[in-house]
Amino acid sequence: MPDLTMPDITLPELVRNGTMSEQMAAVLWSAAAERRWFIVAAQPRKAGKSVVSDATLHFAPAGTPIHRLNGEIEEMERLARSPDGGYLVVGEISPGRPERYIWGDGVTVLFNTLNTGYALSTTLHATSVEGVFDQICLQNGVSDANVGKIEYVAYVERFGGDPDGVDDDDLYWRRVTGLYEIAGVHDGLPDARLLSRWVEADDSFVQEQSPRLLDAGENTLAARARRIRELADAGRTGLADIETLREGSN
Repeated sequence: MPDLTMPDITLPELVRNGTMSEQMAAVLWSAAAERRWFIVAAQPRKAGKSVVSDATLHFAPAGTPIHRLNGEIEEMERLARSPDGGYLVVGEISPGRPERYIWGDGVTVLFNTLNTGYALSTTLHATSVEGVFDQICLQNGVSDANVGKIEYVAYVERFGGDPDGVDDDDLYWRRVTGLYEIAGVHDGLPDARLLSRWVEADDSFVQEQSPRLLDAGENTLAARARRIRELADAGRTGLADIETLREGSN
């Protein structure tokens, strides 16, 4: 069953409202189903990073523990002593100090904990996919080897808003402007392949390449994309509908 404590915005809902394409959603579904490490990045506030991350985590294998870290080193060290194969969910890799954010020594401990057998889901602010790895590797001193399991990066941008400066979330709209597959990291620079992108001119999405790292093949990805689109078009985008996708995922 999906983790019902998660927010109820789902991948089909994000397809329905235009945030991402069904092909992007199918890749994210498959990444979580295979316990791949993934990051959702954006530059502005309120871009929907956590929403995309949580919607992806709905597709983690049934029974997968989802550990939402509180940002404390002691918690990560405790988890490292009893690895259970779950996802470690970081509120944000950031030098800011809101609850659940980590930086510096906390990032080092995070990756040491991940290496005991966990998978990673985190968000961060960056202006590009290269900026994601600059922060982790160059600014926080994490080695290329330790970030080598990060395989997918979704980049989100926020548009709209109130010209009078009213910070009303309902006035914004969001797009996943790029979905990347990371084949490796060398000297802090990712070998990133652009899988899909958003085209601003006509508010459409283009699939550039097929994933190479997933166990799910092109036929499986195409079938998952079709099923997500069918639910999105029918307005069936709740958590119960996600369970119907999971049940038929094989």
